Amino acid sequence: MEVVVYTSAAQRAAPDLEGILEVSRCNNAQRGLTGVLLFAEGNFIQALEGPKDALDATYARIAADPRHRQIIDLFRTPISERHFPDWSMGCPKLTTPRAPGAAFDLTRTSLEALHNEGRGEEVFRLLKSFYKVAYPNMIAS
Repeated sequence: MEVVVYTSAAQRAAPDLEGILEVSRCNNAQRGLTGVLLFAEGNFIQALEGPKDALDATYARIAADPRHRQIIDLFRTPISERHFPDWSMGCPKLTTPRAPGAAFDLTRTSLEALHNEGRGEEVFRLLKSFYKVAYPNMIAS
């Protein structure tokens, strides 16, 4: 099992998030994938986790999707357990370019800098923290 965290710029300023989520939830459930999707400052920031083959196939589909551009693979690592086990796909739309409690912005320039500096794991930690705060009843102690 693996997790991948990536960012991409939305092709349109106001993408159809509800439509994306509806299809993604169904597809991800069939493939055994879970994760979280944030949308901020025109950028998608997503963590996807699950079986490596399903994850690779889904990531390839995302990379070919015309709604995404400038895709950057921020972080990828094997995992022994899921970090978003009960979330087939959530997508809060953040209205501030500042990551809550983090030391970076969610602007394209900042996300590219994180990638160039090899700091993608910080984005992964942000997504895990967001999940724990937003959905405390789903976390096993």
